[in-house]
Amino acid sequence: MHGFIVVACVIVFAVSVNLDFLGVLLLSNPVYREGIDIVPYLLLAYLFLGIYYNCSVWFKLTNKTHYGMYINSIGACITIVLNVVLIPLLGYWGSVWATVGSYASMSGLCYFFGQKYYPIPYRIKNGLTYILGTMWLVYGIRLIHFASFPITVVANLLLTGVFAFLVYRLERKKFYSS
Repeated sequence: MHGFIVVACVIVFAVSVNLDFLGVLLLSNPVYREGIDIVPYLLLAYLFLGIYYNCSVWFKLTNKTHYGMYINSIGACITIVLNVVLIPLLGYWGSVWATVGSYASMSGLCYFFGQKYYPIPYRIKNGLTYILGTMWLVYGIRLIHFASFPITVVANLLLTGVFAFLVYRLERKKFYSS
């Protein structure tokens, strides 16, 4: 789980920080880039979905697969309710926040019940620190606007390299010290 979170955070950072460049590269029509600011938050949602899938092994191993149905049903209800409430207020951003809320809830519920029926010593504090730290950095970096597009591309690629290097050094140190 920890490895998944670390690698996913590096990917979320790399994609989110380089959205301007990736948007121009992959979306030739500027109209398609209108909603590109939602990408970091959808990546966060899918990170939580990945955590859910990682945690879900407990109900398969304990033959309690009905918990998977319950958790998925709760996630679907959260999605529907939040979409109904938030879309009229926030537009497509409402759907983004509904997705984040649903997947985060599902991963939290799966972790909670998993620890009750099949405890696994996940490094929750470290994982949440990575997720929150990554999203905080992404948010802050996306607020910075450079003088020109080429400078933006170079600066963001350098920041991505620095972030990946720092994560590598941090994790390498932890791996070899244990």
